[in-house]
Amino acid sequence: MKCKYSFPIKGDIKFHIGIRFTKEKRVYELKVKDGFLTDLCVTISNFPEQCLPTITQLKEGKFKASISIPTDPYWDDLVADIRTIEGVLCIWGVKEINVDYCTTEWIPESEDEKKKLQMFSFTTSRSDKLPDNLPEAHMDLLVRSILAVSDMRDLETPLNFYRRGRLDVYEERFIDAIYDL
Repeated sequence: MKCKYSFPIKGDIKFHIGIRFTKEKRVYELKVKDGFLTDLCVTISNFPEQCLPTITQLKEGKFKASISIPTDPYWDDLVADIRTIEGVLCIWGVKEINVDYCTTEWIPESEDEKKKLQMFSFTTSRSDKLPDNLPEAHMDLLVRSILAVSDMRDLETPLNFYRRGRLDVYEERFIDAIYDL
């Protein structure tokens, strides 16, 4: 069984074709779209069978199934390597290799492995969709905020630190959030 991880890349690296190579029992692949580097994929062979995901069908309740994904024995070392790669490639224009929102794909190498596999891939991501129960803002608060600008000028710096701290929390940059807040 193989396990393939696809990490999105943010940056401005112009690259005309994708490339694939092997280093230390891992296959690395740099993917390209519209002439720019978009993803770093890492494939690991001999993925342990006991670490494969399982799906349990539920008979009662709101949910129809429970998905269990055991701890990945390669994940911590892989993330450390990806962070190092991210640091090295920043010289060439990489802004981020996103380890939090990657796609994990299990690739069977035989019919027997294919039969044992209950789920072939999953992706973690975050949606910017607003919640349905968000209360409507009061017009008077918005208008009074704008009318009070001249009285609030002395608070511009702390208010912007608060704004930046909230944004850091939302984007999961927790150390920056601590400094800003």
